[in-house]
Amino acid sequence: MTVTYSVEKCPDKFDEYRCSLPEQYRKLAAEQLREDDLIRKQAIDQMRQWIAKHPYIRRCRTDSVFLLRFLRQRKFSIPKACEMLERYLALRQTFPHWFQKLDPFDKTMMALGDEDVFHVLGFDAKGQIVILIKSRNFRVDKYDLVDLIRFLHMNMEILSCDELVQVAGVVLVVDCYEASMAHFTLFRLSEMRNIGPYINHLLPIRCREIHVIRLPKVAASIVDLLFTYVSPKLKHRFFFHKTINEAVSYLGKTLLPTEYTEEHEEPKALTHVYSKRIRESREELQLLDQMEIDVAKFSSVWSQTGCAPGERSTMARAQTFFPCVGHSGTEELAVQLEEIAATELREDDKLREQALSAMREWIRQNGRLHRCRTDDRFLLRFLRVKKFSVPRACEMLERYLTMRQTYPRWFSRLDPEHPDLVAVLDACCMLPIGRDPTSGRIVIFGVVRNFDAHRYNSDTMIRLNMLVAEALLDEEANQIAGFTHIFDNGGMTMSHVTCWTLDNLAGYLRSVINCVPVRLKENHFVGVPTFAAQISKYCLSFASEKLRSRIHCHSTVEELRAKVSPELLPLEYGGKGPSIKALNERFREFLRLKRTTLIELDDMEIDLKDPREAAVHEDVGEVVADVCERCVITSKMPSDDDVLIPAPNLDKAPARYDNEIDELDAHCQQLARDFLRENPSLREQSLAQLRDWIVKHPSIKRCRTDARFLLRFLRTKKYSFINASTMLERYLACRVVHPHWFKRLDIEDQEMCDLVEAGFLYPVLEKDARGRTVIFGDAGTLDPKVYTVGHGSRMHMLVGETLYDDASVQCAGFVLVYDLSGITMGMLGLVTLNDIRDLATYLNNAVPMRIQELHFVNTPSLALKIANYTLALMNEKLRNRIMCHRSWEDLHKKVDKRLIPQEYGGVIPKDVHIAAFKKRCHIYRPQLLALDEMDYEVGRDLDSCKKSHVAEIETGTIGSFRKLQLD
Repeated sequence: MTVTYSVEKCPDKFDEYRCSLPEQYRKLAAEQLREDDLIRKQAIDQMRQWIAKHPYIRRCRTDSVFLLRFLRQRKFSIPKACEMLERYLALRQTFPHWFQKLDPFDKTMMALGDEDVFHVLGFDAKGQIVILIKSRNFRVDKYDLVDLIRFLHMNMEILSCDELVQVAGVVLVVDCYEASMAHFTLFRLSEMRNIGPYINHLLPIRCREIHVIRLPKVAASIVDLLFTYVSPKLKHRFFFHKTINEAVSYLGKTLLPTEYTEEHEEPKALTHVYSKRIRESREELQLLDQMEIDVAKFSSVWSQTGCAPGERSTMARAQTFFPCVGHSGTEELAVQLEEIAATELREDDKLREQALSAMREWIRQNGRLHRCRTDDRFLLRFLRVKKFSVPRACEMLERYLTMRQTYPRWFSRLDPEHPDLVAVLDACCMLPIGRDPTSGRIVIFGVVRNFDAHRYNSDTMIRLNMLVAEALLDEEANQIAGFTHIFDNGGMTMSHVTCWTLDNLAGYLRSVINCVPVRLKENHFVGVPTFAAQISKYCLSFASEKLRSRIHCHSTVEELRAKVSPELLPLEYGGKGPSIKALNERFREFLRLKRTTLIELDDMEIDLKDPREAAVHEDVGEVVADVCERCVITSKMPSDDDVLIPAPNLDKAPARYDNEIDELDAHCQQLARDFLRENPSLREQSLAQLRDWIVKHPSIKRCRTDARFLLRFLRTKKYSFINASTMLERYLACRVVHPHWFKRLDIEDQEMCDLVEAGFLYPVLEKDARGRTVIFGDAGTLDPKVYTVGHGSRMHMLVGETLYDDASVQCAGFVLVYDLSGITMGMLGLVTLNDIRDLATYLNNAVPMRIQELHFVNTPSLALKIANYTLALMNEKLRNRIMCHRSWEDLHKKVDKRLIPQEYGGVIPKDVHIAAFKKRCHIYRPQLLALDEMDYEVGRDLDSCKKSHVAEIETGTIGSFRKLQLD
């Protein structure tokens, strides 16, 4: 085959594209890809211009069909297509053993082709090409993972040149029949990390569906692990079929071989046609190896101000827009910074280069980080604030990127020309006033009264803080020496306090402490009014000793002058420096220079929906003290009258709220007062606040607002509004994300009824001495041939939802006892790593129940590994409440044996407990079914996606101050 392509990025003449697509594909391209003749021509021209001007792309194909791979994959979004091409070129050179020297006449490639691993079945009714991969035909005794990747990529390279495939995409069918464990252990963890970004972002082919047939259970964990590196969008395109019939019913019989359909006539496959095309494309494949991008400098595209490794010097570090007050040169500052870097940060040339290399490698392998600056100046922000501890710096970078996307209203569009920011900058609310010659630190001065709290809220104040921090952190001198903050609170009004919500305050404090790489060395507060002093003291009570030692309060400006050099202070404050207005003009000039860098920060991207990081909430329930240990409470579950509980009102803003609540007995009143801080006034205020929040929440469409329902969350979170609203959000989101676990809680569903009657899980009739409800579970009743993990989860929800509205349950909590003696290997095979992670996340973050004790009896050794993995995902408080017992006698030492069923040493027979619970389920049935009609938009909601990641940024709210770690 004669190669007519070139890898010259600026050829003398470009090829002229002529569309030869059939009408069906033209229509598909228009409907799905927004493609027409004009858009296509403009996009190809713009992409060619971009390649020609790209400073690091040295050689690249620019023919139309090659560029259309990326444009069609990205639906003619030119920035995304260009980004994908960049990554494609970089990946080819980063992993040459995978993607280069692909020769269809290589012995290994020819052998794999002959062994029928890869079948091109043909085009389906939608115009998509269907590919069949037979795992059993890949001989693990002859080939390794590199051979497999090279063979598949060679086929994909040629397929992606086919315009029909570019437009309609690929349907991939993977048959795992007779695949052995050796097939799945080919994938090592490091290789999975590298394959993930390739599949997610770099493969220039539209993968529409992936059907996995007859996946063995032993491979479930491997697939779960691989899924952690796959994008959520691609995950939704996976379909798993247990049997051939199930797959055929979905895929149809037209294209599948007769071994799958039992048809008499074999369909005409295109495998031989494509095999011939691959052989004819040998020179084209070899030409791809001549493409070249400067991988070493590839990251520098992110920042024109970035320095390449090896270009840093001591004097370069001292280059700053804000020299030390009283000094015009940089020599003294350079010496000072070098000393600070060596003594405080342990920084030297060798350590710096090693740490930068290690951090870049971590970024490259991190499947969550889609786009991130990797220039020295940016990465050194994190390394210096963490004193060159690479793991801690990487953790902070991940939190920083997560926080940026979690709170776009604070971090995005930090444009000094944005009208709101222009207004607060003009008002001289916050600005750098110079560099302290004694410490080398940049000094930030804030005038609180200049902030118009009637016009702007705390979001604008936080954005101003972030703008100042991001701009100044782009100077290495500020990274090394750190910051001194001075805030003049004179003239501060109550509006300046009330413009801050607790959520904003907590989120801002988390970001400063854990996410924004600022070395905060001193904080000076001047003239704090009495009404604000109390709030400040409250916040400081949660701070570490180190932070408190860096905070200084001054009653007057005169006191401030005794602590801060008069050379630094502005003229208005009795100092010898310029006026605030003059200093502000200088700062605005600095911001104009940094404007592009600030705006480009928005290009960074992290996968917020990545499932690997399980968000952990700190409060699942508090231990009830031995206040009433001597008081024997024999109250039973609420009486089971024959009257059905009506379906609740799901209008988020009803004309009249249901305020009916159960009256607490004396014991529960004491628990509520002593441990939940509950009183009638607080209860009414909290209910009103939570209802108002529900009304204003854009993603909550339908939700219960009756007092019994909302008190579940308020009492579980001890009337912390932030924590209660967060838990309610997560509860609603979980019901949407995992409907197979949390919906259809119907006792008339035969499978659910059978599990109830078998005694899988049920509350016992009597409560313990502390008024706690005891729930008993027998894991051995879950037949793995009949039931799934979803059935087990729904049973737990069925029990919970019939009890959560009970005021005594909300106040006293639960004790759970599980008999694990009947667990089999088949049951453990039902549970995947993803299931464990998701269930643990739900239990930690979204379940409105105060779990006081968890008892496991007769835990078999085969379940210990899963138990240990599960425990690792639980928060520490819940782990401390878990107890394992070798026998029922051991359990009786902790749990009154009179409470548990007669068969396990108790008094009341098991069947009596189960019958009472079954009756209760029938009574609550209308309410349980109505819960499925609650409506919450997970996809559109920012906060619901945020909340689980806020925990990743730092668990807790203001309480996280206890965990402050400053240098």
